[in-house]
Amino acid sequence: MPDFADKTFDAANTVYQSTYSTFVFLFDHVKENTQTVMDFTVDNAHKLQDRSKEMWNNTVSDSPQYSSESSLRSKLISKVSNNINTIGLYGGAPLSLFIGYELYRAIYPYRRRAQKLPTGRRFEVILVVGHPESNFVKKLIHDLNARGYIVFVVVSDERQLRIVEEEKDDDIKPLIVDYESSSTVKASLLKLAKYLDTPIDNTYYHLRGCIFIPDYFRMPKISRMDQLSGREFKRVMDEQIFSLNMLLSNGLNVFLRESNNRRKSVQECNNVKIGGGYSKLIFVNFVMYAKNETRTLLLRLACSLNQTFFDELHRELAPGLIESFSRSIFGIDRDSSKIDISMISIKYEKDTESHLIGDSLIDNFKGSTKNKRLSSKDVHYKIYDLLNSNWLKRDYHIHN
Repeated sequence: MPDFADKTFDAANTVYQSTYSTFVFLFDHVKENTQTVMDFTVDNAHKLQDRSKEMWNNTVSDSPQYSSESSLRSKLISKVSNNINTIGLYGGAPLSLFIGYELYRAIYPYRRRAQKLPTGRRFEVILVVGHPESNFVKKLIHDLNARGYIVFVVVSDERQLRIVEEEKDDDIKPLIVDYESSSTVKASLLKLAKYLDTPIDNTYYHLRGCIFIPDYFRMPKISRMDQLSGREFKRVMDEQIFSLNMLLSNGLNVFLRESNNRRKSVQECNNVKIGGGYSKLIFVNFVMYAKNETRTLLLRLACSLNQTFFDELHRELAPGLIESFSRSIFGIDRDSSKIDISMISIKYEKDTESHLIGDSLIDNFKGSTKNKRLSSKDVHYKIYDLLNSNWLKRDYHIHN
């Protein structure tokens, strides 16, 4: 059985032969039509030139005669000939680059795993701010851990703490945060700071980023403002905005900035090059709603609040276009106070013909393709691509 490399090069050769045949056909077709246009243009140019010459002779009888070889015809012929010669470049080059890029990504896909030390030990840390009771958050934590990251999960009560401790994995750690006041939040974050600053065999941990996942799954279904209770609205505000804002304003933004500042020192101590750009803050908005559902008032309010919160954070903390370019291409960080921030919005509309499919080969092949709308692998891969990207857009979208 041929191995993956043989299959890849056979496919590349097939694409190349097909592309070459297509280019030859297009070139001949365009050349033939261009020649027809050129003949028509030249013929009319002769007529125009003769008519102009006749009008000029009638107007100024003693004016000198200009040679008919200077001009219009030779310029037109030269112009059209040059276009014929460049059609292959303008038409073929973009297609060739696209095919080459797709082949390159087939052989060298995005790095969707954490880097490790030469000894095989983990050193990249991810902080997850989300409700651990959510299945979406659970699956993401498990996948992050399976891909080599040390995952810290923010918890704020005993039930959440128990859920994380039940994982019984040394690389999935609870970070207990008391949101009572700024001082208690700072004290909680100091535990993470101490962990990041503690060397092990002269190597250090690196904070790859923070993933914030608002909890939209426990929203009461209401359709009118008079059904909205003050207690429920306060709970939504606390969980959707104030929790992350207190973390950022009491030390988390400093952790992300400091992680960028000491990146080179960590590389030297760990004897490994840290790729994938700077440490990031990623919002993950996973919204699932039933088709034709009208009781979504609180859900829409929460989404609007989070969007406004993200917009303000992006305006205050995210680097500008020029700064992002210099950081990602040249590694020049003129303003270390800026943090790479992005939002990925996943909208899943649930009906009788759409559902979340699993990641196994059997799940992906059984049933009709009509039901294959969205898989957890698609979402997780996009999150990993953002974590390991040198350049971030402002927002990304996935929907079924």
